[in-house]
Amino acid sequence: MTGLRRGEQLQLRWRDISEFEHKANGRDYSLVKITVRGETSKVRKTRQFVIKDHDYFDGLFKLLQPRFVKSQTDFGKKAKFADALIFSTNGSTAITARAIGYHFDKVLEIAEINDADKRGLVPYSFRHYFITQRVNSNLTPTAVAEMCGTSCAQIEKTYYHTTEAKMISNALADYYVKDGMLVPR
Repeated sequence: MTGLRRGEQLQLRWRDISEFEHKANGRDYSLVKITVRGETSKVRKTRQFVIKDHDYFDGLFKLLQPRFVKSQTDFGKKAKFADALIFSTNGSTAITARAIGYHFDKVLEIAEINDADKRGLVPYSFRHYFITQRVNSNLTPTAVAEMCGTSCAQIEKTYYHTTEAKMISNALADYYVKDGMLVPR
């Protein structure tokens, strides 16, 4: 959903997330701006991007915030929830790779995906899916690279060929249809 690397996810704090409303074409959209801090990024550069999946973070917040507040019993040592890690059971310790793997396997089981090993599905596959979806939505490789904290060359090399429809569209980009015939521009 976010295209974040595992290390970026595990170091994401609630202060790195901000929700806002955006109006487009007469409709309101709930959006989330994510800030990946340079010190937590593989490429050591801070980046910000916006995604549409507000409900996921809202639900996670409603689940974790009361638990965090309840666990902070010593008034003098209360930590701000904004500083708590998002993917944590206690707000201060990131969940383990083992826990991620366990829950990933459970998600695959619930989704009835039985050939995950044969298909090479791992938690990192979500990042690949996110990037593929952005490329197939006709975002430029530069825009996708900015969102994902990688190079434009890496996006082009790995993802740009993703669908036959995109390849056909690229092949016919400098043609137009006139009287039922393809005519070069």
